[in-house]
This record gives sequence, structure tokens and C-alpha cells, in this order.
Amino acid sequence: MLRFDVLPAYIIGMFVLALFAGTMAAFFGIGGGSIVVPALVILFMFDPKIAVGTSAVCVAFTAISSSISHHRFGKVDWGLGTEITMGAVPGAFIGAALTAFMPSEILLILLAMMLILSGIKLIGSGDSKERDIHRKLAFFIGLSEGIIAGMLGIGGGIILVPALLFLGVSPHRAVATSSLVIVFTATASALTHTYLAHVDFLAAGIIILGVIPGARFGAAMAHRTKAEHLRALLGIFLIVMAVRILFDILS
Repeated sequence: MLRFDVLPAYIIGMFVLALFAGTMAAFFGIGGGSIVVPALVILFMFDPKIAVGTSAVCVAFTAISSSISHHRFGKVDWGLGTEITMGAVPGAFIGAALTAFMPSEILLILLAMMLILSGIKLIGSGDSKERDIHRKLAFFIGLSEGIIAGMLGIGGGIILVPALLFLGVSPHRAVATSSLVIVFTATASALTHTYLAHVDFLAAGIIILGVIPGARFGAAMAHRTKAEHLRALLGIFLIVMAVRILFDILS
């Protein structure tokens, strides 16, 4: 929790963290929780449950800002995003319920391996012809992404973006549509954590003030980046996230 005797330092530190998290979230089509949660725990000494809950509220606002910015560039696929969301939201609840039956460490190791393979493939692949995704397949993608995200307690963008890329969605469209889906999944998560009293609203308010302009900047950066470069950067990002997951498990 915030200590008021060092409040100015907390405000500055959290605002800088928020700008960075918002920029990365919009640029890569993720929620930003993978950046905010460890920072709150390690740098600001938050209880992990409070860090996750506070991050969930911030991620919802980040995704809203990202989606609006991506929409202005005309890259949000509202039909595809809606179909994915219809599967992702119930999938997240199913995944959360399944955590009681499967060790999270095994799931995290499998996720890290998947991210490394996905990252390598993205770095080594060039631009491919864009294809449309059938609505039933979109629902299944959302359901699978929601279940995995719910079981691991992570944002679904890190799973959804590479899945869309491999199915023929362009990098810019995949990033933008992922941001739209995260609006709904993060809102559901934020409401749940608010009900459980896992949210530090003062910290959330400070972070939200930073992630909104950060997300606008990140979205603009993404659409100024060539598709093949964005694909390669996404691949590198996935590998970095996989290494961080494995490091967390080992430590």
C-alpha cells in the first residue's frame, strides 16, 4: 500500500511506470499487467493480491485507451473482436475454476515454451497474405485464450496476438483487435477484484493517469511501424516474456 510520508516519490515512480506500461500495452496489443504487477510487488512492496487487483483495473483503462487509438487508425476488427470476446469472457471464468485441479507451474512452463516457439517463428517469418477467420474459429480462439489466461492469471493478449498472426491476421489488425478483446476481459477481472477488495484505488488512479496517454502514444507508434518490423518486434517481445516467466519459476 502507499506510504504517505513518501507519497511524492510514489506518484512520480508510478506515473513513469504507467507511461511505459501503457506504451508497451498498446504497441504489442497486451494488457500491460505483465509489466505493472511485478513492478508493484518488487518496487513498491505491494501484496501480490493487491498488485494483481490494482493492475486489473488499470489494464481495463489501458485497453479502452488503446482500442480508441487503434480504431482511429481503422485497424480494429469489431466483428472478429466481438466473436473472440464471446468465447474469452466465459473461458476466463472456466480457467479460474480449473486452477484448483492443475499446478500453475506446469502451465507456466508450457506457456513459456509456446511463447519461445511463437517468437522464433514470428522473427523468422515474413509478411503473409491476410486471411479472414471463420466466426466459429474466432469463438474457439477466444474460449481457449480465456481458459489459459484464467488458469494462469495473465492478460490474454500475449496468447491472442500470436494466435491471430499465425491464422493470417495482419500484425496491425491483430494488435488492435486484441486491445478490444482485453477491454471486456480486463473489465470482468477488475470487477471481480474490486468485489474481493484487492484494489488500491489511490495507486490505480495514479497509474490510470499515466497509462492513458502512454497507450495513445504506443498505438501511434505501432501504426507507424512497418508490418514486418512489428512482427519481428512481437517475436522478440514474446521470447523476453517467456524468459521472464521461466526466471520467475526458478527463483
